[in-house]
Parts: sequence; structure tokens; C-alpha cells
Amino acid sequence: MPMGAGHVQCSVTIFETSRYGESHMPQRQGESTEGLLRDLIEKVEVLTRVVSIQVAADKSTTERARILKMAGLDNQTIADVLNTSPATVRTLTSNLRGQQRRRA
Repeated sequence: MPMGAGHVQCSVTIFETSRYGESHMPQRQGESTEGLLRDLIEKVEVLTRVVSIQVAADKSTTERARILKMAGLDNQTIADVLNTSPATVRTLTSNLRGQQRRRA
């Protein structure tokens, strides 16, 4: 499928399936499971950032911060994505807690 402007294409192999239907993480020669897990975590963090950047790209910084916060991202991750500080994210999303309490 052709990619348009502003789209990123990436692929990550997490699990391979043997001919017997067993799933396992592919292990590179000489690499420990701990190393593979660190690599996997790093790739998941990159994917989280890529998807987060695309979320509501046409919205204001405040709306993007709110959407990412409601999606469960922490203030530091949101700040990294929006190129701002965690304190700014906290300010932009502070009224979300009050809105959620009022709805309950």
C-alpha cells in the first residue's frame, strides 16, 4: 500500500512460528534473552512515539496532550512526543481529572 506524506512505515518481527506451530522470540546468535527484551522494549517505545505523533496531528497541542493522556501515556512520554515539558503536559491535562470526577 502506498504511503502518503506524514506516514511512516515500519515492521518489527516479535515472534516467529516454528513448523510445529510453536511461537518463540527469534534469538540472534550470541545475544541473551535480556538483550532481546531490551531491544524489544526499545522498539515498542519507538512505535509508541511514532503512533503518538500521528494522533490528532491536525489538533492543537492541548488537544493532542489530552488525547494521549486519555490513551494512558505518562506526562514524560507525552512531553517527549509534543516537544514540551512534563510540567506543561500536567497543566494542559490537569482539568481532565476534574472532568472525569464530575462525570462519575
